[in-house]
Amino acid sequence: MKKTFGKFYRIDWKHCASAVYHLQCAIAKAWQAHDLQHVHELQHKLVHKFEARALAVKRVRTQRGGKLPGVDGVVWVLGER
Repeated sequence: MKKTFGKFYRIDWKHCASAVYHLQCAIAKAWQAHDLQHVHELQHKLVHKFEARALAVKRVRTQRGGKLPGVDGVVWVLGER
């Protein structure tokens, strides 16, 4: 998948959800096996994965969180500058 933030509407959301789900399952399996080093590596991979970040942004923009101010106290409205 091409990593372009300007093409938010072109992101393959099913692919993103699948990639994040599989990584989360791998983290759970490593946790159950008490392999904390592997858990840490997988968590690092998940945090830096484009698909996970895209899903997080989508969740904030499409749910109630999109209407709440961020840490700076400013609510962004699309189309305004």
